[in-house]
Order: sequence, then C-alpha cells, then structure tokens
Amino acid sequence: MHKNNLIVIAIAFTMFIILGMPSGLLNVAWTSIQGDYEVTPDAIGILLLASTSGYLIASFVSGRLIARLTMPYALTLGMLVAAAGMVLGYGLAQSWWLLIAIVFLGGLGTGVIDSGMNLHFARYYSPMLMNWLHASFGLGAALGPIIMTLLLTQGQSWRLGYILAAAAYGLLGIAVLLTRRAWKSDTPLIETPEQPVEKEYSLWQSLTQPLVLLGVLLFFIYAGIEVAIPQMSYSLFTDGRGIDLTTAGTWASIYWATFTIGRIVFGFVADRVRLVPVLRACMLVSILGSLLIWQNSSETLNVIGIAIAGFALGPIFPFLISATPERLGTGHATNAIGFQVGAASLGIGALPGLAGLLAVTYNLEVIGPYLVVASVIMLVIYQLMGTRKLESPAPVTYSAETPELR
Repeated sequence: MHKNNLIVIAIAFTMFIILGMPSGLLNVAWTSIQGDYEVTPDAIGILLLASTSGYLIASFVSGRLIARLTMPYALTLGMLVAAAGMVLGYGLAQSWWLLIAIVFLGGLGTGVIDSGMNLHFARYYSPMLMNWLHASFGLGAALGPIIMTLLLTQGQSWRLGYILAAAAYGLLGIAVLLTRRAWKSDTPLIETPEQPVEKEYSLWQSLTQPLVLLGVLLFFIYAGIEVAIPQMSYSLFTDGRGIDLTTAGTWASIYWATFTIGRIVFGFVADRVRLVPVLRACMLVSILGSLLIWQNSSETLNVIGIAIAGFALGPIFPFLISATPERLGTGHATNAIGFQVGAASLGIGALPGLAGLLAVTYNLEVIGPYLVVASVIMLVIYQLMGTRKLESPAPVTYSAETPELR
C-alpha cells in the first residue's frame, strides 16, 4: 500500500473516533444537561435538530466546498469549526438558546468532515476499509459514555467531557493541515475501468430519482434508530426502570462497543458477501434487539437486546454508503451521498426527539415499542429498494488484489 494511503487512512480513522465521541458523551450527559438548563426530556430533540440542521446544510454543499478548498483544507476548516462550536456551546454557554445557536454552527463543521470522508472512501477505498472507518466512529461513541461516566462519578462537570473532545478536534485539524501533501497526492486503492467518466447530475436531477429518495428516507430512519437506542434507552433504564447511572452508562458503552465490533467483523467479509441478504439480516436482528429492550422481563435480556442491536446496526451505514456508486452510478452518487449523510443527520435529531416527546406525553415505557416500529419501517423501506439500480450505472470495480463489490 502506498505510504500516502496509510497516512490518509490513519488520520481518517482517528478523525472518525473523535467524530463519534460526542454521541456517546450525550448518552450519559443528557440528564445533567437537563438539570442545568431546566428543560424537559423532549428538549433533546431541539438540541439534536440544531446540530443536525447545520450538519445537513454542510452535507449538501460539502462537495463544492471540497472542490474549491481541496480535501485537506476543507477537513481542517471543519475540524476547527466543530471544535469552536463544542467549546463555546457545550463548554461555556449558560443559556439554553445560546447553546442551541452555537451547536448549530458546530454541526456545520462536523457535516463537512462526515460527508467529505464518506465521499472520499466510497470513491477510492473498498467496503472493508469503509466498514473500518465507521468502526472508528463506533469506538469513539463507545469511549464517550465511559469518559462522561468517569467524569461525573469523580464530581467533575459534564462540560469538561466536551472541552476534551473539542481539544481533540483542534489537534486533529492541525494534523490534517500538516499532512496536506499526503492528501493531495493520495492514490486510489480502487481502480475504475477505462471508460468515459459518467456525467455529473445537478442536485435537482438526483432528487427526482425515486431510488435516490428511497435511499434518503432509509438513511433518515436508520440513523435515528442508531442514536435513539442508546440515547433513549438510557433515560428508560434510569428514570423509568430504576437502574443506577453507572450501570446504565455501562450499558450504553456496551451498545457502542458491539456496534463497533459489528463494523470490524463485517469489514473482514465485506468484499466477499452479497450485501442485500446481509443488510436484510442485520435489520431483522435489530428488530429482535428492540423487542428485548421493550419486553423488560429481566436486566440480562435488556443488556442482550442492547448488545445485539448494536452489533446488527453497526455495518448498515457503511455498507449502504459503499453500495451507493454501484446502485446509482457515479454521476448521481456524489449528490446522493451528501443527501444520505444529511438525511442521517436529520434522523439523529428527529427520531430521538419524537421518542422524548412521546415519553413526556405518555410514559418512558413507550420507548420500547417506538424502537420496534421504527426498526420495522427501516426494513420495509429497504425491501422497497430491493436490488434495483438506476439504468446504466457506472460499475465499481477493484484492483486485482480486491474482490469485486457484489
């Protein structure tokens, strides 16, 4: 492997570890945030939607931003904006609405990072490395609850966890800038066949494709479930079922740990399996995990539900991203990946927020059936997509050392 590929991959994996940390931090910090700002449980929807709105905007324009600035400068800008948003928002803001405004700005930074790296890996790297890139996100998300639980049990403020994460963002942004030559000279691991480059389509042309819209809806539902399970089950276990904070925080870490393990394990076989049946099986297992969380017959089954849901959900996002160029063709893939990542960011805000609203309106036990219904809807959307592709997509092939994507 080319030396520059190794540099880029190492930085990208570290980047996604840091990108995943805030999700895990919030799983545990939310109860403390609620108390400090005197807001109700459903206010998490406002917080997440503020972040993901910025994320969505950045996702839609990331392609043009990267083309104008080049990848290393765009990523550095994204990292520094995300770090500033985290320090000024979670670290320092004393007003709830000031926090919301600053978190929106921070979302712009993370949107550039996430969309840019997903597009880069979908174009130049195999599904195996795409899975491992997203496994790095899961590792960061698993570390988040551990770090926040440790800080809270030691009497520290929840704000410190976010300040530490912001410092990591800033340092990595500097690292990307210092290694910018490696990014500029990065050579693809994936070789495309010798054929004319497929026409690039406008945003509107891509949005009018039903298959693109189904993909956008699928990412919206999937990402909402991914975050709602650890986020809302933590509230369910602590406030609804009387589980102590340390145990519930450990369970959130277990979710993110199995989530990461799933991505690592499936990364080893990603180039040798057919994605349609694998994705279908993962979605079915995630439904089973949600059912175990709902039934509440024992703490053991609750933990098993959390664990298997994490393992099953882990590989879904990277598999779907990797398959996008083959399913839609390279001309639509650039736009579609931005749409999909943006839709995922909206789902992260909307689905947990709706779960919180239902919990306030009824009771926390509504979270279990809510997760089951959302997981079933995800499977139905995927079944509607089936194995369909847009007409005459440009095939994605690999070098002789890498099996063909199937």
